[in-house]
Amino acid sequence: MEWAILLLLAGLMLVVAEVFFPSFGLLSVLAAACFLGSLIFAFRESSTLGFSFLGGIVVSVPVLVIGGFRVLPKTSIGKRLILSGPEADEVEIPSSMLLNQELLESTGETLTPLRPSGIADIGGKRVDVLSDGEMIGPNEKIRVILVEGNRIVVERVE
Repeated sequence: MEWAILLLLAGLMLVVAEVFFPSFGLLSVLAAACFLGSLIFAFRESSTLGFSFLGGIVVSVPVLVIGGFRVLPKTSIGKRLILSGPEADEVEIPSSMLLNQELLESTGETLTPLRPSGIADIGGKRVDVLSDGEMIGPNEKIRVILVEGNRIVVERVE
């Protein structure tokens, strides 16, 4: 009985260690061997004890793995293993998007037909634009009504 409990505890500790120390499956194989040995010793005592050990393993291993992965990012090892994205103040907006914001409410002229996308001359610059749903022919006056990133939406000026 003592060997069954010791092997069960050793297997559970190896599962937790596998989460925190990547061993490419070596610790998992050792944990599985410990669980198998624990079950063999438990079933030698009685089938009821063996099935209770089996149930304990089936329940505790996923709980330990999920709990370990929830705790891992908060540990010093986890902070080195898991990359985090940039902070909100570190994200830079591309200058092309800032320049596009200056085009809002500007007027220009289409160079190609907009069906619904095409090219227009706005403020002396060739810009890819998108009409607001209608087809606009070439050499027609347009006005920028919406800028979302690199997407510039225009409408025909009457």
